[in-house]
Amino acid sequence: MSRSGSRLLKDASNFLLMVGVAVPPLVLVARLRRYCQVGGEDRTNYGSSAFALVSSLATSPSSFLAPGAASCELYLSHPVAFVNLLYFLVVDVGFYLVYVLQASTWLIDPHWQLIPVAIAAFWFTHPDSGGDRAVLSLGLVVLWAARLLHNYFRREGWHFG
Repeated sequence: MSRSGSRLLKDASNFLLMVGVAVPPLVLVARLRRYCQVGGEDRTNYGSSAFALVSSLATSPSSFLAPGAASCELYLSHPVAFVNLLYFLVVDVGFYLVYVLQASTWLIDPHWQLIPVAIAAFWFTHPDSGGDRAVLSLGLVVLWAARLLHNYFRREGWHFG
């Protein structure tokens, strides 16, 4: 395989990895949005603290991935704790595993621009958000991230990783 062909293959695999790490949080949030508000039925009791919910999810990690009472309550009534827990798992744990497998930390660089957009999109789509302020905030974060991502790719010679 030629040098340019191998670079193209590496760029393609790095692109898939870069996009792929965003898929699990997107799927989880979409499932929670659908499950936690079925037919207007409230599936939470809003009585637990965020610490108690995170502790219960820590003892049973699969309950965070499968929509249920604890994950719905954390998502709906403690969104700050939910976002922090989700991105701890994706960025800290997930990116560390990718780092170990690839022996490279390149993946975090483009995500410094993408993670704020993902968090802004989470707030934009959260049931408690809305209005012109949410639209303006999301738009400004997307513009800021596009500028930084352009600078990242320019610095990397228009390659992924």
